[in-house]
Amino acid sequence: MNFEEANQLLDGLAPGALPFVQHSRVVAGIATRVARALAEGKVGIDVERIRVRALLHDLGRSRTHGNYHGWVGYAMLRRRGLGEFGRGCVTHWLRGLELDEALELGRFRPRFLKRVFEELDLPRLEIDDFVVSVADFSVAHTTIVSLEEREADLVQRYGDSRWLRRNGEVARDHRALLEAWMGRPLAGVVPETAPRGARAIEMPKAMLPKELLR
Repeated sequence: MNFEEANQLLDGLAPGALPFVQHSRVVAGIATRVARALAEGKVGIDVERIRVRALLHDLGRSRTHGNYHGWVGYAMLRRRGLGEFGRGCVTHWLRGLELDEALELGRFRPRFLKRVFEELDLPRLEIDDFVVSVADFSVAHTTIVSLEEREADLVQRYGDSRWLRRNGEVARDHRALLEAWMGRPLAGVVPETAPRGARAIEMPKAMLPKELLR
């Protein structure tokens, strides 16, 4: 599946430019920029696969916005023979947490969660997973923000919890790994992810890459 085919699938399953679809397209734009920066650094990655996984990471929200939307999205793609592209649906949701920690922090049935971990060989993560994790955590609705601002946004919207705080910590760990692999800060690739006080210039909409304006 290529990016255009993924776009068509997303439009077919969630027509009408729903908010989560708009969010997903911005996430895919960030993932594209990060993936290309990694490729420039000669990190062996599949840029197109990362773009597709990022675009479809919230597909499950076309059926539910509950705690299990990650698995629902993966299952929808697996039923279509596209399970490899649904990995981001699950890994942006669990972010590489160990099974015991996910059971302690989340409201998931142990038997179900063990099945998820076994099926996707978790908590082992691929480079794609780190990219989708950071890209998703950099977008509040459709606005690109720093990871720290995104964590504050989630706490304000859903209330403070150990699950959200741990997700923020893990996202920052993933950012550090990506920065080491790219050889430059995330904000050097996606300027809008710099904390607001550190932004010299707000990038005009006309200058944004086309991926962010789809």
